[in-house]
Amino acid sequence: MAEMMPKELEGVLHGLTPEEKLLLKRCFIRYAGQPMEEEAPVRLLEGRLSGAECRIAVLGLRQKGWLEAVVKSWGERLLFIPGKRLPELYKLLLGEQQKVPAESRRPEMLLEAGEGTEARLLHVLAWIARYGLPLTSKGTIHKRALVKLNELSLFKDSALQGLGLQYAHSEVYPLSSAVLLDLLLSLGLLVKETSAYTVHTPALFSWIKLPQAQMSRWILLTVMERYGRTQPAAQHLRGLLCMTAPRTGEWMAVDSLLKWLEQVGAADNLDLREEADQWLTVLAEFGLADKGVTEAGSLCIRWRVPVSEMMQPDFSLAEQEQGVFPERSGFYIQPDFEIIVPPECGFEDRWLLECCAEQISAGRMSLYRLSRESITGAVESGMELQDLEAFLAGHSFTGVPDNVVHAVRQWAGGTARTAFAAVTLLRCRSREDADAAAMHPRLGGVLERLGELDFIVPPGEEEEVRKELASLGLTPRKGMEGSGSTVPSFPLPPLEALGLPFVLEDAAFYAEGRPGLVYTGRTLHFYDKDAEVPSPESFFPGRSSVPSSWFSQLRPYHPSTARQIMEQAVEWQTAVMLRSGDEDTVWLPEAVSGGADWQVTGRFRSPEGTDPQSITVLKPCDWKEMRLLLPIPLS
Repeated sequence: MAEMMPKELEGVLHGLTPEEKLLLKRCFIRYAGQPMEEEAPVRLLEGRLSGAECRIAVLGLRQKGWLEAVVKSWGERLLFIPGKRLPELYKLLLGEQQKVPAESRRPEMLLEAGEGTEARLLHVLAWIARYGLPLTSKGTIHKRALVKLNELSLFKDSALQGLGLQYAHSEVYPLSSAVLLDLLLSLGLLVKETSAYTVHTPALFSWIKLPQAQMSRWILLTVMERYGRTQPAAQHLRGLLCMTAPRTGEWMAVDSLLKWLEQVGAADNLDLREEADQWLTVLAEFGLADKGVTEAGSLCIRWRVPVSEMMQPDFSLAEQEQGVFPERSGFYIQPDFEIIVPPECGFEDRWLLECCAEQISAGRMSLYRLSRESITGAVESGMELQDLEAFLAGHSFTGVPDNVVHAVRQWAGGTARTAFAAVTLLRCRSREDADAAAMHPRLGGVLERLGELDFIVPPGEEEEVRKELASLGLTPRKGMEGSGSTVPSFPLPPLEALGLPFVLEDAAFYAEGRPGLVYTGRTLHFYDKDAEVPSPESFFPGRSSVPSSWFSQLRPYHPSTARQIMEQAVEWQTAVMLRSGDEDTVWLPEAVSGGADWQVTGRFRSPEGTDPQSITVLKPCDWKEMRLLLPIPLS
């Protein structure tokens, strides 16, 4: 396989040396975005580059942002290609082959992408916001809540089983519910607290401002990171399926892509056909792509989202420029109290519908229904009647039928006209103690007496009351008697903020390493970033004592001096130029052995595009002149 990048793509790697380009490509094919040991690049290029050339190339790639490094607690360094660079490298790799053609004949549909994934996800969040997900002392969801969560799950165990996912509390949670929880946690929409999983309100309010395509992008990136196998070959498959995608809605054959991955040495002994089959099932399950098969048995994919654009960092900006946002978001209210929600309805409107209506079905077209229970529930959650009426009237394309208006007013009219208030109650042990507290000059205007022994303490005055009671010798017991349970509150965004543009910096829905339930096998975020890049000169210790003639010119040497040069090359892991007659060759020495009749083991550098040459043994009589080949000039 040719090692040089196509000329039209050289601009992407502008500023890289030939050694850096070669090393980057080899590391990418072998490891994708997975971590590698610090010595891995040297092993990958045995017979092609010297160890010193590899190390200098690694330094250059780190300085130019193509490689990053982390350090484990015991000092071991790991290298990796950062995820933001992978799309560029896939473009380069794909530039060396013909573009994967779209499938001209319509394949047989095996699995159709699930519709309304984002809306169904919002429905799960609304249910959690309303009823909560309380946890047991073991940190697992209470059985009754888990049963309901299982019913709400968007996914099927059978579709996810082949991924081999491992996750916390697998003895309690079905796979589908675990992935649902993990997805919500990874997107930052759900947080785990001491006693319950709760909706993260700030992230939710930013989430519902997103257009559906942007939601799909965050879901896609999370699925790619968390639910695919960590083997580099599997990562290549996932990345190339995205980067080779034709226009949205066109079928693409997958088998030719699998063959090409094998040809470039990126298969890594993985059964790519089985891996592709399983991954297409997952993409269909998340509503991202359809899975099909041709008459000849070739797997096919049809993306439902503009996936190659979604992989780019500036996707959201491009999306807004293309006018993705609808001019007006809304729905249709029917006289029978049903609400028809078209695909272009914004998610702020959908969230308020989740508050005041019951979801009947979710898909490309969703269906809700207004009822006495849903309206009273909305008022209980804090929606005032006038706000509820304004929302329904302002977003229904066909207005609100009179019978619906009358019913909503009737249902809401008798709700929340009284309320229970949580107050702090001060209880005295005796009538004498209560009278003393009531007559205290600095407490008389603060405490509100109830009966003989009890007082209401205004919010925020507890510490001041405690101080004054202590001065009377009536210091309250530490802690609070009795206990109560908090009722989940449905989070409602400020109505005046509805429709305002979303600012991307307000929330991060994709953060690698965010804690979830699934064990991803990715550990880089646990380690400290290695920001200290060593100097190139540090790879050549003792350089000041080495004669400059050894690396400045080709010349003959006495066998004893030639041995010293070879030993220095082995120590520095650098190459040696050898001249025999009119021919110059590059020698990569690995070890010097023997006494007066010494020899050196190594290999000749392989010509461009050929396999590494085999190990060879040379003696001083096998060449006439020599010099050290250094990847950098030494002062």
